[in-house]
Amino acid sequence: MDQCIDALSSAYLDFSSGVAVTRQRSDTLVPSGESVYGLKTMDGIAPGLDVGAVRINSDIVTWPKVGDSYRRVKVPAALGSRYTGLILVFSTEMAEPLAIMPDGVIQRMRVGATSALGTHHLAKNPEDSGYHRVRLASRCTTDGSASGASADRYDPCS
Repeated sequence: MDQCIDALSSAYLDFSSGVAVTRQRSDTLVPSGESVYGLKTMDGIAPGLDVGAVRINSDIVTWPKVGDSYRRVKVPAALGSRYTGLILVFSTEMAEPLAIMPDGVIQRMRVGATSALGTHHLAKNPEDSGYHRVRLASRCTTDGSASGASADRYDPCS
C-alpha cells in the first residue's frame, strides 16, 4: 500500500502541474434485453512514473427507479457473479506492456491511498493527520480493504 500511496502522490503532483494527462471517461452503451451493456474506458499517462495506463470495464447495467430518479446499478453478470474490468499498464520509455490486471483490487487500493493523501494534505497539522497510521494499518491487508486493525495501535498487524 505504501507504493500505491507514493505512486498516486507522484501522479497527482504531475497532474496538478500539467505534466500528466488524461482524457474524459468514455461510456458506450447499447440495449441488452432488460438491461444495458456498457463498455467504459479511461486512460492517462504519468510521465513521472514512466507509465501510461488504460482501464476497460465491460458491464451489464440496469437503471431502476429509486424515488423520483433513476439509479445506475452494475450487475455482477460474469461467471461467479463477478464484475469485469482490466487495467493495462505500458512503459512510456519502451512502449511495452508492463502489466495486465483486474481493476477491482487496484480500484480499492486507489480509493484507500487517495483517502490517506487527502487526509494528510487537508489536515491542519499533517504530522498528526493519521496519514502515517493509515499507511501502517493498510499493510495488514493485501487488497487495500479495511483490516479491522485499529490505526491507533503502534503495530496494527499484531
